[in-house]
Amino acid sequence: MSIEHQLKNELQQYAKQMRYPRELDERINRLSVRVRKAAKPGKTARIALIAACIFLFSGIAYASSLLYTMHSGKVSVEVSKDEQVQLPDKVNAEIRASFQDIRNRLKPGESAIVYISELEKRNLPALTRVNRPIEYTELNPWAELIKASEGVPLKMPTMMPQGFTFSYGELEAPVGLVDATSYSLYSKLLKDKASKSKQSIVWERDTRPQAASAGLKSPGLVYMNPKGDPIEIRYQVLESADGKIDMSLRTGSATTGEKVTVNGKDGYFTVNNSSFLSDTGTQSTVSWLEESSNGRTIIYQISAFSPNIGKEELLLAANGLK
Repeated sequence: MSIEHQLKNELQQYAKQMRYPRELDERINRLSVRVRKAAKPGKTARIALIAACIFLFSGIAYASSLLYTMHSGKVSVEVSKDEQVQLPDKVNAEIRASFQDIRNRLKPGESAIVYISELEKRNLPALTRVNRPIEYTELNPWAELIKASEGVPLKMPTMMPQGFTFSYGELEAPVGLVDATSYSLYSKLLKDKASKSKQSIVWERDTRPQAASAGLKSPGLVYMNPKGDPIEIRYQVLESADGKIDMSLRTGSATTGEKVTVNGKDGYFTVNNSSFLSDTGTQSTVSWLEESSNGRTIIYQISAFSPNIGKEELLLAANGLK
């Protein structure tokens, strides 16, 4: 079985094991991206991996109630939540502490593949990638690297809330994706390691060159206020090839959502007070979709991790992207 088919089958098995209301059957019949038109060979696996990427990036799980939907010409995103798969605060705290410990053991630019048994117990993808991104403290070099790697111009901030200044840029997020090759190489290895060591979280440093797969990264900019509270601007570039991408994403029951407008486009403001992807456990985000001139779709996400930063500040930053 090829790597792509193996990953696809495992993702489909996760979905089959979950329970959800009959009225959502047509919308959430599987965790994958459905290509409505005939896609080119090889594209389906990449698109499915992008769905898995956003799964991990957003801290999502499988759903029972619709939170919100977003649409562009070629991309449709549906986000729902389910209290049955909400991770307990103790588990979230353990995962956050482990991520930080792993990151401290890495050198800038290095990555680790991490297995989390608590996620597998809940029929969620149990492997993720923890990165220690290189920090680019000058904006222009970061922008040139992003333009070269993504092949599409990204909107840049022209205004930020009072007191926030540019701190650094990253080519990938601190928590990232497990591509198909990494999944195949590390899944059994890490599960065996966890079983032998009787540890719920185990990891291995990924020593391969350019370990993070192209197309699965989430580059970003980080701005700080004098108190050290960050606002992150993240970009996810999606290429739909010849088909339409439908994404079915899931979040825990602690998440709330509210429709907002960003530069005349529909977006959503969400708050998750139980996120293992945030050092504080809290993450508030404004998200929206935009199409680029070359036919790609960009998911923009502007996030804060402090209760002192609210919707107004995030919308100010979002509307300032030009």
